[in-house]
Amino acid sequence: MEYKVGQEWGSTKAPVATRFICSYDASNSEMTMLETFFNNLDAFKPDLILLSGLHMLESLEPEFFESRLAALIQGLDKVDARIPVHLEFASMMDKNFMRSILEKAMSKVTSLGLNEQELAFASIAMNGPHSDHLEMSEGQPVIHIMSDLIHWMLSTYGKSSKRPDSRLTRIHFHSLTYHIVSVHKDHWKNVKSATMAGTRVAGHQACDTKESNPHFVDLRIPLEFKLYSGDVQRKFDPHNPAFTWTMGEFYFVFSPVLVCKHPLKTVGLGDAISATGLMFSEFSP
Repeated sequence: MEYKVGQEWGSTKAPVATRFICSYDASNSEMTMLETFFNNLDAFKPDLILLSGLHMLESLEPEFFESRLAALIQGLDKVDARIPVHLEFASMMDKNFMRSILEKAMSKVTSLGLNEQELAFASIAMNGPHSDHLEMSEGQPVIHIMSDLIHWMLSTYGKSSKRPDSRLTRIHFHSLTYHIVSVHKDHWKNVKSATMAGTRVAGHQACDTKESNPHFVDLRIPLEFKLYSGDVQRKFDPHNPAFTWTMGEFYFVFSPVLVCKHPLKTVGLGDAISATGLMFSEFSP
């Protein structure tokens, strides 16, 4: 069920355009093929591993979830460090569920893809930055707040001089109106081009077109904004729309999205965005 911004259902009014998806998938929701997948990696010899669907375990008993999460971690520990592993988040509501994933599995993956709801909920679950008002926020995500959360997440769970054993070196944040990709600067290259490729495919796929058409898309970011807390006020430049900056060991890229005015395809959009960003990225173990 999809609905537009401003549409009403009873006393509730949608602050943003979004959708509600209901599915039944016993196999994937219980990760029944997890061990088989990892046992066949040596024969398959992948260049990249993409994982998603952890959110489907949220509705199951906590003991079962913890057992499947332990099996996932055991499998990830066997993956060669030269093979990047990307985990794509989806919406979750259980704080304990989110805490377990962050504390036990986050350092086992190389890359993470998520949107503003998932990023904000991670901070809320862990009492991270801006968590005191994130639950009440509406509308499009504030750029500098999302940037702060990405930096917090990489600093807390990512690879750094303080956490050399963590594998997490990349986060691709995607929202309707902009993307931010942050990486450990020693492990990823071509980040700016990869980020912009992800924002471009967002508009193309939503409009179901292979070419950009200015009549079909719209720029919806604020024309003045901060990139992170404490930053100076920036002005959007249509001739140079992307911004880059460095914070400690992490390199950031911000790129606006040309938002499709009348979307025709939205299911799988986040997967297409993350996959495109990875396709244009160069990973160094």
